[in-house]
Amino acid sequence: MLNPNRSRRRHKTLRQVRRTLSVLMNVRLTLAFILAVVIWSAITLDENPSAQAVIQGNIPVDIAGLSSGLVVADSIPPVQVAVKGPRTNIDLLTQRSFVARIDLSEYSEGLFQIPIQVETPDSTIEILRVAPPQTTVQIDRTIEVPIRVRLILTGEVGDGFRLAEDRISFSPDNIMVTGPASTVNQVAAMQAELEVFGSTDSISRQISAVPVDTNGVEVAGVVIESRLVDVSVPVIAQQLRRTVPVRAQVTGAPASGFIADRFSVMPSSVDILGAPEDVELVDHLLTEPITISESNKDVSTDIPLIVPNNVQLLRGLNEVRVVVDIAAIPISAGYIIAVEFTNLNSGLTPGFDLNSVQVVLTGPADALQQLGPRDITATVDLSGKGAGEFDLTPIISLPDAAKDNLKIVKLTPTSIRTTLTESVTPSEPDPSATTSPTKTPTVATTDV
Repeated sequence: MLNPNRSRRRHKTLRQVRRTLSVLMNVRLTLAFILAVVIWSAITLDENPSAQAVIQGNIPVDIAGLSSGLVVADSIPPVQVAVKGPRTNIDLLTQRSFVARIDLSEYSEGLFQIPIQVETPDSTIEILRVAPPQTTVQIDRTIEVPIRVRLILTGEVGDGFRLAEDRISFSPDNIMVTGPASTVNQVAAMQAELEVFGSTDSISRQISAVPVDTNGVEVAGVVIESRLVDVSVPVIAQQLRRTVPVRAQVTGAPASGFIADRFSVMPSSVDILGAPEDVELVDHLLTEPITISESNKDVSTDIPLIVPNNVQLLRGLNEVRVVVDIAAIPISAGYIIAVEFTNLNSGLTPGFDLNSVQVVLTGPADALQQLGPRDITATVDLSGKGAGEFDLTPIISLPDAAKDNLKIVKLTPTSIRTTLTESVTPSEPDPSATTSPTKTPTVATTDV
């Protein structure tokens, strides 16, 4: 019979042996797994060894979380990254394999140092460093400001020409500029530059304006409503030639009873030369004063012109000939003139409703004073007229010396009713009949 204690010791020993064997088996399995991993890693590393590299190219930095109404004043410079990982994976990396960003959700206006976060979707790649690891950010509010336009002309126009600077124009005068307050406040002008080198004609075109600071350096980081500026630059000749009329400057009054009837200037126009703005102000040239005081006859003289200092004449002599016609003041006078009938056909007897007419003459007083009533004749021509009634116009004749100075302005009446009848021949003369002499019509004058 077995000793119970001895049996228990044996079973305990067997359990310990089995436990030990079990542990040894687990250790072997673990060692086998470790050995397999080591062998696999060795093979993998041999085929795809680990490496470090700096990614070629710059990675742009995105902005996230910026509050509405705020803007980043300056552009964020790109970054570079150094990485570690399997060689084959690194060889496939480009700058687009990474995302760089700054988170501004906790920031408002001001100047800040913000860390840059870089990520890549490849979990085998470890980012060793970012250069630079942080960036300076100026956060501003957005403003919109009208900025004046400044036109800059460069170069020289063609020989013999110049710019009409007082007539240069451009539109608009101001351009709206939008952006960060700190940047917009740097803009001193919207500068538009135009090259005029060699121009002989006026320039009219659209050009682009750029925002510049007080030193003329372009300001970046702003938004321009429209850069186009309409520019008009007149280019004119340095000297302009122009033909202007000459006007006589007549002073004084003629002698009593005379008037200045008309005057003439020879030549009636002249050519002048000068700066365009000076020449365009000259509409005519005056002569020096010409006096006709107490003149009773025509005045003819060579007289200098009055020429402005800033223009010149394009002719030799600075003189013109002026002729002023002096004429007697015309007056009127009326005359009653007996009518004479001429060329009466034989066998006819005339009868008249009137035997005189009134004639009104006008002309110089001295010519009228020298004219007597008998110097004027009024005749009615009966040639070719047979028996019957006729309205005939008297013909008024003046002395040859008076014809050039006097003018008939009125005749009353304008026609005379004339009756021509056939004459009756008596069978025998009546010895008791007496012959009365024909009465000569009386001629009278009257002033009108």
